Amino acid sequence: LDQLPQPDFVIDGGANTGLFSVAVATRWPAAQIIAFEPVPSNLEAIESHLKANQIEALVRVERAALAAINGSKRFFLREANQGSFSDGLPAERSIEVDCRAIAQYLPSNQEMLKLIKLDIEGAEVEVLDALFKNGGTKKTIVVMELHNTPVTKPWIEELVHRIGFKIEYYEIGSATAHCQLTSPDL
Repeated sequence: LDQLPQPDFVIDGGANTGLFSVAVATRWPAAQIIAFEPVPSNLEAIESHLKANQIEALVRVERAALAAINGSKRFFLREANQGSFSDGLPAERSIEVDCRAIAQYLPSNQEMLKLIKLDIEGAEVEVLDALFKNGGTKKTIVVMELHNTPVTKPWIEELVHRIGFKIEYYEIGSATAHCQLTSPDL
């Protein structure tokens, strides 16, 4: 966070236990923050962390996953908080989760600096594809974990080229990559 400019608006996609939202709200209490998380046990942890830090009024918690469109999907729960929408790995169980399209939550004021954090377990391609279907957005930084690197790395590089964003990789592994997308006006 210390390498990012102060945002006006933050989306914490895949909030997990809420630690990113806690860090953002503590660092930038004037920012409008929305945390998205579909897993009930994680939602309890988010509420507990916000309350323990006395910042529950600073973070709006959406009990849903981010997706391309509003609806619901099957989410597969695994050990050590490794759940995902992929049914290709063994799972302890699955649950039906509400899904929300990211675009409906973005501020109407295009001049607001937007920070979007995505750790959404493989749904990042559909979310970004829907978000940028009509081109880039102004004053936007996306920090994210990208899944299925061999397939999605070329896809995201084509996306940032098409919308005029810059991409910086922090780590590239065989299964995931961590990167930042930045709009050209920043």
